[in-house]
Amino acid sequence: MDRKAPQKGLRQNLLTVPVRPVLGLTMGDPAGIGPEIIAASMADPERPSDCDFQLIGQAGGHLPGQPTPASANAAMAALEEASHLLQSGQIQAV
Repeated sequence: MDRKAPQKGLRQNLLTVPVRPVLGLTMGDPAGIGPEIIAASMADPERPSDCDFQLIGQAGGHLPGQPTPASANAAMAALEEASHLLQSGQIQAV
């Protein structure tokens, strides 16, 4: 493939990636096991150290093991927020 140098005066749009990528972790249904698993993962001393983590969603306010329409809506809202953060470049993966 023949690549030409950019012409003088043209701006290049380059994606800027932070030195340490940010991984968004959604909590899932707050009445499910997601919040427990996320908490255990974040406490694990062997978790990856070459990236930062951003937790997305609710971790409480619902009875464990008793999902409701409200807890399902909270899980969906977390996915929507993760999508927005990803598209805006605030996180690099979900």
